[in-house]
Amino acid sequence: VDYCNDQIWELNVGRGEPSAMMLQTTYGLRARSMRIFPRFAEGDQFINDPDAFASPVKLEFAYPNALQVIFAPFAEISAQITYWIPQSQVAAGRVVLTNHSREGKQLTMEWAAILAPGSSGERMSIHEFEAAHVLAGSSQDLAPVFFITGGAKASGGSYASLTLTIELSPGESQSYYWAIAARNEHKCSFDLARQ
Repeated sequence: VDYCNDQIWELNVGRGEPSAMMLQTTYGLRARSMRIFPRFAEGDQFINDPDAFASPVKLEFAYPNALQVIFAPFAEISAQITYWIPQSQVAAGRVVLTNHSREGKQLTMEWAAILAPGSSGERMSIHEFEAAHVLAGSSQDLAPVFFITGGAKASGGSYASLTLTIELSPGESQSYYWAIAARNEHKCSFDLARQ
């Protein structure tokens, strides 16, 4: 733990604007807020509100630096999200999606990041580092970068976000990993997030 730069995160389920599974921090009051959350789509139906999920969010385990939830965003599609704080300047996670139906499914998973900077800074927006799309912003002396595996593309939604199109065969599971790191330069944050 870096006591001079410890970034505390909390998970709020279904509270806030928009209503979502929101992982959030203030970076030790160096930002008004930083919030990240997933959205899911099957066809034209996008959802991020836990009240609209096919099954509710259930906590599987919780430790001081990790927790895991399970839910079903759509009927016959389950999701397991593990949130992990491996060190003071990074939050990371794994998403496992499973198709429980007898036919193939095509889904879209989107991760949005909303930064309300402190006295100075820029909101999160799409950037490219080493041929990877990321979300990056700044607040005071921090330069947060959000990265997700799987070849994410920039999304054109109302929030800065990265999106993945996912093909799931019957009974298939796929895993995706993400991280958000906040150091004093975007390149340092990107390197830490990828690590």
